[in-house]
Amino acid sequence: MCAYLELAVHNCAALAAVCEAGEVIAAPPQLARSVIENCARACWLIDTGLVSDPALSRLARTYIDHDMSAVDRQLAAKRIASGKSLEYEVARQAFEAIRAEIKAVFPNTVGQDFNAPKTINGQRNLGLTQTVVWFFDFLRRAESGVIDGEVAEGLHVHLSNQTHPTISTVRDRRRFLAHGDHFGTQNVVTSAELEKLVRLAVGSVQSALVLVHRYCGWPFDPDGEFESLIDKIAPGLISPDGTRSAP
Repeated sequence: MCAYLELAVHNCAALAAVCEAGEVIAAPPQLARSVIENCARACWLIDTGLVSDPALSRLARTYIDHDMSAVDRQLAAKRIASGKSLEYEVARQAFEAIRAEIKAVFPNTVGQDFNAPKTINGQRNLGLTQTVVWFFDFLRRAESGVIDGEVAEGLHVHLSNQTHPTISTVRDRRRFLAHGDHFGTQNVVTSAELEKLVRLAVGSVQSALVLVHRYCGWPFDPDGEFESLIDKIAPGLISPDGTRSAP
């Protein structure tokens, strides 16, 4: 959970850096997507409303993510460094260790449970889009957000289209400039477009931190300093009753 929040915060800082530097053609949507995905995944791990046995469910969801990481690490090591390399051997041992631990804690877990969708103790893995949809639906049900799952899915697809090779997003920003006997091009990003991304990323981080602190029983931002900083860069994002406005 903390690792995901760290990634979210660092990518939010990277978003601030590229905006300050004016390097805003390609990087902001990718960074915003990473921020949202990491916030959503951190909160999904600790959700207590999915089944009647929340403690074991939280543990099972955590094991799902550890197992996915171990599988990917082993595959990457084998492809990059070969199956005879030290890197692969380390990754293989880590993979076998996490599988053994999962089966020891949840003895009913069998081989097919590790296939898609990965399922441990009744908890089924969510894809990235599904996790983002769950996150915003959760915030809406908790009355701390105004975006529902359907809109969140559209936002995630929109951000993904600017992360993967998709020509429409760049093409839509392209403006042709006449240079005498030929044309040049210029990519244009509007300040309104950037502001929406910033508000979406900042709102996601703030929401995730509130949920995690609430889960741990810790007070969050008791003097309002954090909210006042947010209000300087995203006025009106957080209303007086604590709800988030639309990005």
